Amino acid sequence: MSVTTEAMPYGGRTAWARNLAAPVRSFLSTESGGAFVMLGAAIAALLWANSPWWHTYESVWTTELSIHIGATGIAADLRTWVNEGLM
Repeated sequence: MSVTTEAMPYGGRTAWARNLAAPVRSFLSTESGGAFVMLGAAIAALLWANSPWWHTYESVWTTELSIHIGATGIAADLRTWVNEGLM
């Protein structure tokens, strides 16, 4: 007697990926996890700004953003929004 088994359809995520989400989420919810993300972002920004592709970094900061309500609005580049509004 032979037993045939059908291949299980691929669900898109492996067991490793499913089991990784909870510890990562737990780590990122701590103060040190948030600090690690901020440090990583700062290092990435420094490397990008001082790389041969610095002009793309500058173009991100000079992107024009605006908020309009009816006929009234305010417009500024991203650097101004961060420096004046969010800091």
